[in-house]
Amino acid sequence: MAKTKEAKVYRELDVDGIKHYVEVHGEGPPLLLLTGMANTMEWWRPALQYLQHHFTCVAYDYASCGRSGKDTEYSIPHFANQAVNLMSVLGFERFNVYGLSMGGMVAQELLIAHPHRIIKAAVISSAPAYIEDNVRNNPEDDPLVREQRESKTRREYHEKVSPYIFSEWFMKNESVAYNHFMDLHQQYVPQADAPAGHLHAVFEHDRRSELQQVTIPTLVIVSGNDLICPAKEQRELAELIPASLIFEVPHASHALVYEDAALHTRVATAFFQGELDYVGWSSSEKACHVQEG
Repeated sequence: MAKTKEAKVYRELDVDGIKHYVEVHGEGPPLLLLTGMANTMEWWRPALQYLQHHFTCVAYDYASCGRSGKDTEYSIPHFANQAVNLMSVLGFERFNVYGLSMGGMVAQELLIAHPHRIIKAAVISSAPAYIEDNVRNNPEDDPLVREQRESKTRREYHEKVSPYIFSEWFMKNESVAYNHFMDLHQQYVPQADAPAGHLHAVFEHDRRSELQQVTIPTLVIVSGNDLICPAKEQRELAELIPASLIFEVPHASHALVYEDAALHTRVATAFFQGELDYVGWSSSEKACHVQEG
């Protein structure tokens, strides 16, 4: 594989008056990578080794998370505005976007509120809304919130929630990668109010009616054994977007983006490059597969 362009690191990129930590990898069509709730761009680290050979990848820590400066506003529309403004600062007028979990909700907002900026979109392990009304009405019932409240240290918290996020196989058989991930999350700690702020943003997100008007090609990658975002909710996202395709990995956990970067990046790259076969366009069958060769 050809050597890639040296990465650029912006440790204090000013976006809307807030300093952001941003990394730009590779060359080719611009691809914005959006991470999950109260997390950093390190979630995309395994995928970057593949995507950077095809795209100019932009990944960053959300404001109030990791190495970025503090923000005081938490909402999906706000995160989307910051994302397009960040891309403007970097000189990208139009771009592809790939969103993980809450980042997939931000990608949905970009499709609805900023369609003139988006070429294509992909989401992985994400949903059109937080469907569990019992938890929406009482956030303290959310298992991640409960574990955070009851844990004495950040490591204890991550050890408790890991079974919700990672597959048992990955934690047991990929212990080096798993432990490296755990170490990173002790190093890059979000601001104290960021987890609750991001969770509130997720609870408030519901664009199901507007998604039916989206005409931008969108790929929905479903993690079939996801304990954070159930597969049925991920499938609903594909059902709602007329110009969508769905690719399901039956036994994948919520951390599919981290556990099997080779698989999901192959599918996403084929989609962004227009190399996916379209199997069906009915509302119940929008499956796709990657062409061989």
